[in-house]
Amino acid sequence: MRYSGEQWLFGLALQEQYGEHITTLLYNTATKGKPPTNEQIKYYIEYYTAQIAAILTKRIERDRWEHRSLPADLSRRIRVGRSRGQDSRS
Repeated sequence: MRYSGEQWLFGLALQEQYGEHITTLLYNTATKGKPPTNEQIKYYIEYYTAQIAAILTKRIERDRWEHRSLPADLSRRIRVGRSRGQDSRS
């Protein structure tokens, strides 16, 4: 904290040592996010699908206990107890 606020001096020293382009290059590298890999995306899909299923299962059990049913638009979107790929009309 002793030299707080003097980052620009460090930037000037970097420019003197490595050239004018280095500060822009470092800034762009630091602020650019990396896109997730296909494996990460698959993991996120599986993880959040499981989380949603757990939440919906609790809600269905609660609603059954309270003698309520799911809203029609929500019950069409979820398939409780069916494997993936089965048609809801079968």
